[in-house]
Amino acid sequence: MQDEIPYVLVEIDINLNNTEYVDLFNDGGYVYILGGVRGIIIYRASENDYRAFERNSPIDASAACSIIDVDTSGLFMVDPCHSVFYDFEGLPISGNSLPLRQYETILDKNWLYIRSGNF
Repeated sequence: MQDEIPYVLVEIDINLNNTEYVDLFNDGGYVYILGGVRGIIIYRASENDYRAFERNSPIDASAACSIIDVDTSGLFMVDPCHSVFYDFEGLPISGNSLPLRQYETILDKNWLYIRSGNF
């Protein structure tokens, strides 16, 4: 069942020097933060490329179990409720699914700005 993820305003500013985000110091690192509909996954692809994904699954978005996690290998994101895997561009690599909702990110020195709309 496909149902739409509700729109919420996201305006989050993160100081990457904060020890809370130590996992973002290296490529391939990720953290979960509050925000969005059911939380946000921030992923560091490279020193200047951070990505932010909504944790609410695009499949049956209202189901209680429709929460995206990073799988135990750290190589993919997974919707365990529907057994769908996603790459870190938010695209499905298994199963029949829509891409994950991705929020805009802007890096300015040690600050990462995450937004739901255009900057």
